[in-house]
Order: sequence, then C-alpha cells, then structure tokens
Amino acid sequence: MPGVLRVPPLEELDVPEVAVSSSVLKAAAHHYGSQCDRPNKEFMLCRWEEKDPRKCLSEGRQVNQCAIDFFRSIRTHCAEPFTTYWSCIDYTNQQELRRCRKQQAAFDSCVLNKLGWVRPSLGDLSKVTKVKTDRPLPENAYHSRPRPEPNPPTEGELKPSPFGSRLAAQSLSVSCWDQHGVVMENCSVCCICKTALFLDSSLDLALTCAHRHQRC
Repeated sequence: MPGVLRVPPLEELDVPEVAVSSSVLKAAAHHYGSQCDRPNKEFMLCRWEEKDPRKCLSEGRQVNQCAIDFFRSIRTHCAEPFTTYWSCIDYTNQQELRRCRKQQAAFDSCVLNKLGWVRPSLGDLSKVTKVKTDRPLPENAYHSRPRPEPNPPTEGELKPSPFGSRLAAQSLSVSCWDQHGVVMENCSVCCICKTALFLDSSLDLALTCAHRHQRC
C-alpha cells in the first residue's frame, strides 16, 4: 500500500551493545578490521545497494556479533597486554599510537601466539576488494535515474536577433560615470545596447551610438 512505512519491531532491532571506549576501539582497530572484514564489507555492500537500512538488519546483526566475539576472545586470552596497550593510548595526548609501540608489540605477540592473528600491514585494510555474497542483486543496484525525455521540436522558424547577443551588448556597455565617479555631462545611455550617447546641445538631440541605434 503506497504511503505506508513498515517499521521493524523492537525484537529485530534489539542487539547487545559493544560497550567499549574510543581508546579500546583504537587499540583493537587493526586486528578487528582483519578478523571482521567480511561481515563489515557485506553490511556496507548491502547498505550501498539497497539504500534501505531495513533490508540490512541481518547483516548488521552479524557485524555486531562479530565485534562481540572479537572482544570476548581478547578478554579470554590477552586481557592483560591489551589493557596495558589501550590504557597507554588513553593516557597519551590525542590518543597517539606512536607513543605506545612497546605495549603494542606485546599485544600483537600475544594474539599471534594464542589466537593466530597477524597484525595487517600498513594499507592492507584500505585496499579495494571484491565481496562474494549470496544476497540477490537488486533490480536497480546503482539507483540510476531514467534518462530525461528529449526536447520537443521547436515550432516555427528561428530567426537571429536583430540586435545581436544580449551578453555581447552587456560586455560592450559604457557607463556615463568617469573614473572619479562623477557623472559626465550631456551623456545618455542607449536603451538597446546600453552604450553611451552624448547629446548635441546645439541641436538638442542624441547622436547615434556605436551600433547605429536611434535614441529611445
């Protein structure tokens, strides 16, 4: 039915929160990006193709569950070196990683020995990758707009303007103001091309402008 928006029930939206601080997220960012790479990219692909967050609730729950399992594994196997690492980041100015390389090395060594996680190299998580998904492709995945209809045919015969281009006339316009901002005497402006007309005081008439237009 058009005009009716279906809102998912609260049961579909209720998921456990990942209650961690920004320092914890920054300390675990590299390993989290490597271990939860597929569900994160699957979720972003769904959001980009569907343009409707209601159709990506299942992918969003997978992202949330992967993050919870990730931090549970760290708490079970490497809680002490990880706490030391994120505490160092939290106490430094602007959460700089370069001031905590010693604690980082201890944490990376722990997850490598106990979980088999290898810290990704610089730039690995920024590479463009293809996502293999079982979700069907939407009808209009690129959300492209239909092409506009061509312009209707012009009725009648098009003739050039007898006074030329208006833009060109404006560019040739001359004002009756001098360089000091004073109005020049015996000066008028052509109403067609806006160029200056100087009056002949003896004949009390205006001379034609440079385009041979008569005075209005």
